[in-house]
Amino acid sequence: MGQHAKQYSDMGAASVLGIDISEKMLEYARAHNKACNITYHQMAMEDIYHIGRQFDLVTSSLVFDYVEDFDTLLKNIYMLMNKNTQLVFSMSHPMATAYDGTYDRYTRSESGERLYANISNYFVEGCRKIKWVLDDYELYHRTFSNLLNSIIKSGFIIEECQESHISDEMRMQYPDMFGGTIHCPDFVFFWCKKTV
Repeated sequence: MGQHAKQYSDMGAASVLGIDISEKMLEYARAHNKACNITYHQMAMEDIYHIGRQFDLVTSSLVFDYVEDFDTLLKNIYMLMNKNTQLVFSMSHPMATAYDGTYDRYTRSESGERLYANISNYFVEGCRKIKWVLDDYELYHRTFSNLLNSIIKSGFIIEECQESHISDEMRMQYPDMFGGTIHCPDFVFFWCKKTV
């Protein structure tokens, strides 16, 4: 919706390109997060090899979950980047996507407290359809090792990796929202570098 593009613009980026497949999202971005150095373009992430520009930084926030061919996407991103530049992205954690909706997400105590997260078919990679906000929410599940190997095979060096976590105070204050986060991280964050 353009918030990150506007943030990079405000931080002094010479130019910012935001892409999205949804014209409605782009309309919102153009209306609410515009600047003279930001361009928004309608495009599927699988087609980024058509961009024909080089970049010093590529970022993605929770979008890579929706691409089937992760290896090709990363190789295409790598080709669009200058030497000694960064790829920073977040995506759903493989432990969070190893849930297919067959069983309840959490095993609970008699009082309803979340005891642990239920994992299902972790080593079965591919499309998952689950209920999350709406029915038949679709994403692609990958094992953590395959996720790491895709990054490495594309040529990037992983400089940092973090898993999402919530403070004990937040879990205590909002148990319905964050009570299960002690059992399973929802997201994973990568800072990668292209060196050649």
